[in-house]
Amino acid sequence: MKFRFTFEKVLKHKEILEGQAQKDFMEISVKLKEQEKFLEELKGDLKKAYIDKHNILLMGGEVAKYLSYFHDFFITQKKLIEQQEQIIRGLNKIVEEKRHRLVEASREKKTFEKLKEKHKLEFKKKMNKQEQKRIDEVNILQYGSNQKAG
Repeated sequence: MKFRFTFEKVLKHKEILEGQAQKDFMEISVKLKEQEKFLEELKGDLKKAYIDKHNILLMGGEVAKYLSYFHDFFITQKKLIEQQEQIIRGLNKIVEEKRHRLVEASREKKTFEKLKEKHKLEFKKKMNKQEQKRIDEVNILQYGSNQKAG
């Protein structure tokens, strides 16, 4: 007699759900990293513009008229940075939701794996008990045969 787990299909389904949750979590984590990198680039561009503005101020003269362009760039860049920070906050919330789903899916799968192991142990104990019963019966029959012969 072979061991058969009653909830094998449910376990397989839980494994699929965990795999999907893992995939979703990884995808959103990658997107978050990309957006954080983009934010750092925006901040780097703003810092570079501050340095350029400072250098133009030091030069003075004719190039000083270009300072108004820097002001417009600063305002636009600050807005972009704010928007990017909002995007990152939103992605962080999604990452936490996906992490929570992954933990739940893993927990559910683990529950069914433990249940399977428990059932498997019970099955082995039952099989061992039946085997021992058969051995005992054979021994009793042999003992009885030996008593009659002797």
